Amino acid sequence: MNIKDMSSHQMIHQPMGERKPRFPEKLDVTGEPKDQVEIQSSAVRFFADIPDEERTNWRDVVSGALLLTGLVAGSLTGPPSAVAVNAQMSPPAVERVMPNTEAPQRAKDPAAHIISHIDASEHIIEPFATSEMQQLENIKSAQGESVKVDAVMVRDTGNPYVKIGTGGAEGLMILAPSIGGWAISRKKSAAAGLLLMGIGGVLSYGIAKSGLGVEALRNIVSGAADLTSGEPVWNGTRVYNVQPNTTGAIDSKVVSQNEALKPDAKALTDFIASQMKEYPKSTTVVHMVGHGLSYHSSAGFDFKEYSKILNDATEQARRPVDLLVVESCLEGNVEAILGTFPNARYVIVSEESVAAGILPDLMKQALDEQLAQGPAGQERQIDAKQLGESMIKHGKEKSMLSTLALVDMEKVPAFGKSVDTFGTLLAEEAKAGRTAGIAEAVKNTPMYPQGSVTGDMGQKLGMGDLKQFAQNILRSYGDTSTGKGEVSQEASASPKAQEVRQAAREVLDRLGDAVPAVTTSGSYQGAGGLSIQLPISNLEKLDKTLKENKMTTFPESSAPQGWKDFVNAMGPHMTQPAPGK
Repeated sequence: MNIKDMSSHQMIHQPMGERKPRFPEKLDVTGEPKDQVEIQSSAVRFFADIPDEERTNWRDVVSGALLLTGLVAGSLTGPPSAVAVNAQMSPPAVERVMPNTEAPQRAKDPAAHIISHIDASEHIIEPFATSEMQQLENIKSAQGESVKVDAVMVRDTGNPYVKIGTGGAEGLMILAPSIGGWAISRKKSAAAGLLLMGIGGVLSYGIAKSGLGVEALRNIVSGAADLTSGEPVWNGTRVYNVQPNTTGAIDSKVVSQNEALKPDAKALTDFIASQMKEYPKSTTVVHMVGHGLSYHSSAGFDFKEYSKILNDATEQARRPVDLLVVESCLEGNVEAILGTFPNARYVIVSEESVAAGILPDLMKQALDEQLAQGPAGQERQIDAKQLGESMIKHGKEKSMLSTLALVDMEKVPAFGKSVDTFGTLLAEEAKAGRTAGIAEAVKNTPMYPQGSVTGDMGQKLGMGDLKQFAQNILRSYGDTSTGKGEVSQEASASPKAQEVRQAAREVLDRLGDAVPAVTTSGSYQGAGGLSIQLPISNLEKLDKTLKENKMTTFPESSAPQGWKDFVNAMGPHMTQPAPGK
């Protein structure tokens, strides 16, 4: 999901040992959830059902004023933050799809089985949780019994008025320096007044730029979504058997519900495994939604825990996932892919941040296309690779989608070996003191995430596009047909120059084999689909912060040892924490 708008303090996750609420040991498939919201209760009513004479009260007045203040404050956040907020305020439209009237197919197993995990326990994702479910319901509407969809959602929803009020208060904090400058200027001369107002404006902009402006808008948007949505506010964990989309609320059947406000690894493992066992002949699509941070975390879990979930679930099911769709940010990296092998046959990932709701929409379009093929009356089949390629094809039409790649996991071992060899040679060059050409290649490699809205940790991850880095190394070492930057006399004269160039070409070839389909947009043109940890001067400090917050560090990652040696050897020679663009 979109970490692009997270402020730096939001990266400090709660220690994993303190977030262990559990899903139910067994799913209650017969009874109604004990803590389900009673819509007809006098204590809980839809906003639209409140009589007109009761609607206007102090909460509405204050919330409206704070809403306006927060919106004004949010405008000070600068272009990168504005883009991130726009992506959240304008999620993909939820199209009403009439249920399929065709007769269900006769085969016991559906053509495809989607198993979705939606971690909406963070308030950044929460406003779009209902939209995510409705996208899945659209798939069910279009395909009927040809596609089975099951989902689990974890949600922690606060009072909408509190959210709007909090956002407004944060907006006032941003504007306070400007207001103070204006108030003081009333007692001073014109020149002094303008100076004080200017200083106040600069301070306001700086506070907003730090991430608080996005925080303010996020709270306001989340509260407004709660008030306007047809889905009642609820907390906890719900397991759904997804049904066709017919209203503005979630229409799916609630199979089970409890009060857990954070996802539990073992319960999620059992959920995925049990669903995979239920339809062993179906093409299985596992859809993971939640915060991601390259190889440090994915789908709301520490990456080591996330990897174990997939490994244990596929071991229990005795088969890999056919297509793993990762709706988490920055998961298109070599370390994460190696950490996922061999638990999936194909994986959909993005090198960049992912806006909420795009991937389920692409899934629907791809399924529509795949299931429409073949003679009428015959049993429909889904090919996982073709399904993934179709998602990438339709992704080219999405302006909010920066990068998206399909990874063929069968090709990953050979690809990983080439990265290992490449890293080993670069480590030898760094240890020999031949670092100028490598540093030039790193400097000219695009880093993800782009922009500044992810806070300090996001800016200093040092995740660079592997394809463009390898091309830049080729150029530094004397191959002027590719890459960016100057040819390094030191590098091109190295006794290992030919070996380095050959290793770089091998990486590019193997990367092309492992990533059969990729789409990019805007400033991401030329990206190869997978990023990798590049040497940065502050990696040791970053790893310390990650370790303190129970997140996977670089030494714990699945990067090949040769690449780890290179990053460690080259890091001290880098002069900036996170070069790039």
